Amino acid sequence: MKADMEGGREPGMETEKERNIRQVEDRTFQAVEKHGALDVITTFAPTRHGARPVRRITKKSAVSSTPAYRETGFAVDKALELLNKTRIRGTKRLNEAAFRSRLAKALSRTEPSTSVNTFPVIDSLVERGTLEREERFDRQGNVKASYLSVTPQGNTHLDRLFGPIAEDSFRELELYISTFLRNCQRPVIASFLERQAELARGGGPVALNRDEDSDISYFSMASSPNYVRIIDFFGFVGSQPESQILEFKEISGRLNPTQRDSVKFLENLRADILQVAESELGVTLEELGIKGTRLLYWIPFHGDLKPEGHALWGTVPALSTRDIRKVAYFDSGSRLLCLVENRTVLDVLAEGEVSGMGWTVICTEGMPKTALYGLLSRIRRLKEMKILIWTDWDLGGLRICEKLFEWFDKANGITPVIVPHPRLRGRQIEIPPRFKSHANEPLCQMARDIYECGAVYQEESFSTYEPEILEVLVTA
Repeated sequence: MKADMEGGREPGMETEKERNIRQVEDRTFQAVEKHGALDVITTFAPTRHGARPVRRITKKSAVSSTPAYRETGFAVDKALELLNKTRIRGTKRLNEAAFRSRLAKALSRTEPSTSVNTFPVIDSLVERGTLEREERFDRQGNVKASYLSVTPQGNTHLDRLFGPIAEDSFRELELYISTFLRNCQRPVIASFLERQAELARGGGPVALNRDEDSDISYFSMASSPNYVRIIDFFGFVGSQPESQILEFKEISGRLNPTQRDSVKFLENLRADILQVAESELGVTLEELGIKGTRLLYWIPFHGDLKPEGHALWGTVPALSTRDIRKVAYFDSGSRLLCLVENRTVLDVLAEGEVSGMGWTVICTEGMPKTALYGLLSRIRRLKEMKILIWTDWDLGGLRICEKLFEWFDKANGITPVIVPHPRLRGRQIEIPPRFKSHANEPLCQMARDIYECGAVYQEESFSTYEPEILEVLVTA
């Protein structure tokens, strides 16, 4: 009580922060309806466009581990076969329209003279508890997207039909990764490989995170080739000294010497490898000394940024890595430099013509790359500008802010301003302990806000952070 009185408020009186959190929670609710054997749960959560419902349709309880389907015969058999193949590939959620299209094509090849309606087939799988359906709505209340995921009961049934995924495959993976660990000379890669080996040692699940919403799962060495190739890639890089500079295509060629066009063998995994490096290792491939990871990287921006005094045409022009290497300096008359993570935010600020307010906005498009640092180091008046960093409030955003803070402090002694969490209720994510006790107070506060309120995308905060409000944040 004494602490409350000293803090300037009476006992029992909620703070403005507590009131804002309560108001968001009050606007989040669920409606449950019963339709025969199904539970239809509609969740209404607040967004910047108002409450947007998400409907999840699932079986109330598992009556039997062996479902009895309304739709019988080859249609359901083929659907179960396709579901098992997607499960082996590690896919956890399916777009319903795409899955029904695949099912229809498979059925037409099996029975060319028979026309099968795939809707009852999927409905039957949902009714018997093999699948769960999630529906998302547009502003008019129409279903705009529908997704399917296999339930635990469905996995049990697929195991019975097609056989379970061999558990000893995780032991095989652990031994496989341990061969790379013995020769690893790079601590950041060794830590990553050890985490994957620990997951395998525990019997799974094992996966590589590409971003917050997708991953590359491992099931077995034979059925998860992309996972294995990415482990091979980082295992090889880890075996080289930290001072060693490597070419992306050179790595591909040395890992796949017997393949035709071996230097191009990893091209289809280039984007995945880039994302795994940033998400799992917390570094870019350029920081690992790997060249040629991006054939040509573009940095879009809006505002007053003139290469060697020459203005670029367009509201949102872009500079390539080649352009930046050739330019000695950039002139800018802006008083505020705003670094945003996502292109959508850049476009919205450009539509608001913030350049007329003395802003220059640069999009990092994810983790900062070497080209971005090269651009920033060439801006003549950088030390005279206010720096604002606006990212998603999630693990990726924390890492982006950390990288930018380190660079600004080391290169110019500048302390940027981070756009604070909008206090909307977001999805719960795990925050690494080092961020919660980070020496940088703005990063530490950001981590605490994400822990308390959840992860939120930049796009969800447009109504909260008008340019005028962001101006106040910077000047304050």
